[in-house]
Amino acid sequence: MIAALVLVKTFPGNKTETHYKHDDGIIASIFVALLSFIFTCIINGLAGRVSNKLFKKSTAQISDENPSEFTPASPTFFIWGLVYTWQLVFLVYSIVNIWRKTDDAFLYIHPYTLHAAIFILFIVNMLLNSFSLILWDRFQFGLPASVIYVMLATIVGTCVLDHIFLWQQRWNFIQLNISGDIWAMRFVALNGHAAYSAWLLVAASLNLTIWLKRKLPMNFEGWAATFSLTLLSIGFLKILYFHLKWLILGLHG
Repeated sequence: MIAALVLVKTFPGNKTETHYKHDDGIIASIFVALLSFIFTCIINGLAGRVSNKLFKKSTAQISDENPSEFTPASPTFFIWGLVYTWQLVFLVYSIVNIWRKTDDAFLYIHPYTLHAAIFILFIVNMLLNSFSLILWDRFQFGLPASVIYVMLATIVGTCVLDHIFLWQQRWNFIQLNISGDIWAMRFVALNGHAAYSAWLLVAASLNLTIWLKRKLPMNFEGWAATFSLTLLSIGFLKILYFHLKWLILGLHG
């Protein structure tokens, strides 16, 4: 709970002066999320290089050495650039809101849509992201797949929280005459996290396929891709359904 968000002092002549108070916990979670994002970008950059002290091979080399029936073409992986850019926009938006004021409080505090829990899940996701790349470099495809599925759970959880807090606070945005931030939250936070979750689902399915192919007998290798694609299709349809339900149709529950 957040207490004493705004102090209002009354002066003679019925004039009031609003004293805004920051919440150190929320601010800390935002900036730690930013640092974890920068760290993950550095790790991703190192993983994409041919070789260095941390990684023996680039992610592209490992992918080429372990093909599967639905491994995307190399240019497809540039989608990661879009995904990470979207996450950066989300973080920048969150930081900017630290200094934006409404009649009641700083915007990151009220309406309280940028909940600290969102950033905590985001931080966990970023750390797992880096860990999965290190495991991938060691050809431990089963464990990276599990880690990426956990990453998927954290970012889906973030999407759920994005929706819940935005839905709960939507009328506060309207009453404060900043309804444009409802759309900003939908595009920057919800859409960005949803896009990230969709691509994580692809990455997890790809890792799972490679791991299953290495474990199954030769005459059953084709089932690895079939099984993973089935999971991918089910997961993608669920993400698409909830995305349409929350963002386009504006339904709740």
